[in-house]
Amino acid sequence: MGVDVSMELRTEKVYTEEKKGPATTQLTFDETYHLPDYLPDFFSVILSWGQIRMDETKCSQGHVQVQGTLQFRVLYRTGQNEWNICSLEGEIPFHEMMTLDEAKEFDMAQTEAILEDLTVRMINARKLNIRALVEIKVWARERVELNIPVAIDSEYPLEELHNTEVYLELCYRGTERWNLKEEVRLPSNKPNIRQLLWQQHQLLGREIRVNQGNVQVQGEIQIFLLYLGMEEDRLQWLELRVPYQYELDVAEAESDMIPCVSGQEPVMICRVQEDTDGEERMLLLEADTPVELRLYREVKREQLVDAYSLERQLQLQTKQVKFPQLHMKNSARCRVNDSIEIEKQEAEILQLGAGFGTVEAEHWEVTEQGIHVEGTVWVSILYLTSSDAAPVGAAEGLVPFQYDVEIPEMKSFYQIELQTGLAHLSFLMKSGTELEVQAVVDIETLITKEKQSELITGTEDREYDINWLNHIPGIAGIRLQKPDDLWNIAKKFHTTVQDIKTVNELSEEKRTDEMKLLVVKNNG
Repeated sequence: MGVDVSMELRTEKVYTEEKKGPATTQLTFDETYHLPDYLPDFFSVILSWGQIRMDETKCSQGHVQVQGTLQFRVLYRTGQNEWNICSLEGEIPFHEMMTLDEAKEFDMAQTEAILEDLTVRMINARKLNIRALVEIKVWARERVELNIPVAIDSEYPLEELHNTEVYLELCYRGTERWNLKEEVRLPSNKPNIRQLLWQQHQLLGREIRVNQGNVQVQGEIQIFLLYLGMEEDRLQWLELRVPYQYELDVAEAESDMIPCVSGQEPVMICRVQEDTDGEERMLLLEADTPVELRLYREVKREQLVDAYSLERQLQLQTKQVKFPQLHMKNSARCRVNDSIEIEKQEAEILQLGAGFGTVEAEHWEVTEQGIHVEGTVWVSILYLTSSDAAPVGAAEGLVPFQYDVEIPEMKSFYQIELQTGLAHLSFLMKSGTELEVQAVVDIETLITKEKQSELITGTEDREYDINWLNHIPGIAGIRLQKPDDLWNIAKKFHTTVQDIKTVNELSEEKRTDEMKLLVVKNNG
């Protein structure tokens, strides 16, 4: 029997991805910080703040390279100026090569860095000990190309069987720059800024929308400043909320795509600059942080799953593949209400300032209703006191939360991408030593399921074996039984589905158990 190559498989490309990992490590920092000469002596810590800035992540064969910086700020007491307070800031770079056996050179690295602990201790008036514990998780995301068979081009008539398959297609992935720049003018009832003592910022209620050609991110920036006024040498307290919006130009973006943004919160810096009148009344907020952006879309393909010919014997080559399908994308908000104690209070609290927080989802598990999430909100707040020696104090604490995200038909083996953030945070005085914390936590989940399928990868055709054809009866009466269908019967008895319908006067291919059929062999 001669082999012929007169057939060609026609395919369409679909790009998906495979997520590998994670690999986890912990970094311990134990550094000595020397106060610059221009800063006054250190007496005690009021509040410390830290954040991880990821500078570069890169995959190689079996490894993921992580490079970043621990940034910290400290508000402290000093006996060398009128208000007895000052602030300092510093950076500690780190570099880690993490082992991830499945990683490949051109995979995209996904990184999650959590600052578990930051402790600032005084060694002497000019020297501090900075200790921190950072947990880093990395994944490698491989872009996978699937060639979906859709038809066979042939010189001979073919019978083809198709079914509709749904894929979660990876339409775009890349590292974009979060370039944020906002100008804010001081309220008219606030004096010009002579010296900036402390600044804090955070993003609230982030929303992401995909448009044609760009991805739009919007939300609110909470700003808190502690400064000395120009005209009156008094301690000034400023809290603002500023809406922000920026766009990432992505040529591949379309409005029906599903966005997924990962990476660290942007590191923002507030600078004081002159307005048009030459007065120090303008605040410039800037951030330049890399973010990992992925865009997905559900696509349907009429996939060729089987084929045969009445004139030539067709041999199909196949392979097993795995690909993700979207189960559900969910956005939920969890309300959190709890109390924290103010420890070591030295004087009466006169006014509460701005509160800031970070959310960590520490554990989640699949339930019958969906996903049960447990986590904490770490909160801190500054306040003014009646004491001249210690006019500013701070309270910190952990507020637990739990929430059930409703995901119908959730299975334990589905893959979960979960992100959390703050939408709202406020504080109320319950008593002289107790604060009530009210927060709203955003919980974003992307649930996918892995499906296995057999894809046709190639075809060969040859002349039929005459002896095999002669063994097929010319006419047969059969009873339709599971798992047979008209396609399998037509292929087995060397005929077509349409011929079976015509002979048996079937208006449509609708399976009925125990149906009696008359099947006539088609000799082509």
